[in-house]
Amino acid sequence: PAAEQALGDDAQQAAGDLVGLHAHLQQAGDGAAGRAGVKGADEAVARQRREDGVGDGTDAGLDARPVGDALRHQMGDGHPEQPARLDAIEELLHVRQLHDFLVHHEAPRATVEQLIRVHPRAHVERLGALSPAEGLVRVDPDTAMCPDTFEAALRAAGANVLATDLVVTGAVRRAFCNVRPPGHHAERAQAMGFCFFNNVAVGAAHALETHGLDRVAILDFDVHLGNGTEDIFRGDRRVLICSSFQYPLYPGSNPGSVPGHIVNCPLPP
Repeated sequence: PAAEQALGDDAQQAAGDLVGLHAHLQQAGDGAAGRAGVKGADEAVARQRREDGVGDGTDAGLDARPVGDALRHQMGDGHPEQPARLDAIEELLHVRQLHDFLVHHEAPRATVEQLIRVHPRAHVERLGALSPAEGLVRVDPDTAMCPDTFEAALRAAGANVLATDLVVTGAVRRAFCNVRPPGHHAERAQAMGFCFFNNVAVGAAHALETHGLDRVAILDFDVHLGNGTEDIFRGDRRVLICSSFQYPLYPGSNPGSVPGHIVNCPLPP
């Protein structure tokens, strides 16, 4: 019990630190103070890179953009989950002088075998059948598929598989997947919240089943609860899920924590 309490306290502290950092960045967003803050952050990042040995070939960046599907995936004009998200991340990697320190890989397609570890085969086949030849097909009020969505979703999940392989085998120390569509709202048998396959769940299951890891930890920091990831792994105590989110924002649930298995940190909007 004491260890569980310590774990919960650490997660709450981490969530508080994230909120404080976010507030600091907002305050430093404009004018000379903002420019000074960015310069100081760049210098701090450079120091950390030197200390961590970044640039020595042990970091990997995975990007679905070379095949184009991640950029062609569209859910309608004005939709918040849009290709510009990838551009913003890549631009920041250049601004922070991190882009050239990374080894870039083309994201492969996840296989059916990898997907059905966390989704029923019927879910995979249903999304494939829904993929339109033109236009948009709605899977829920917020989530739609265009002709390029299914391929982009396969590669977003496959990027997490490749990242897992590279890290677990020691080829790299860490990996970052700059992909879309996202995944943490996708439940075991339901696409929702802009998500089709649960990318991180596919990667975690790959680590467990292919590489034989005893336990995997998933840290989910987002404005929304990663309901899909918790739906998939709830009851599988090989997976520790720590999640910070703003409640009662989408999906509007706060399922509580499960000692030693799920640590949820709801925060006010």
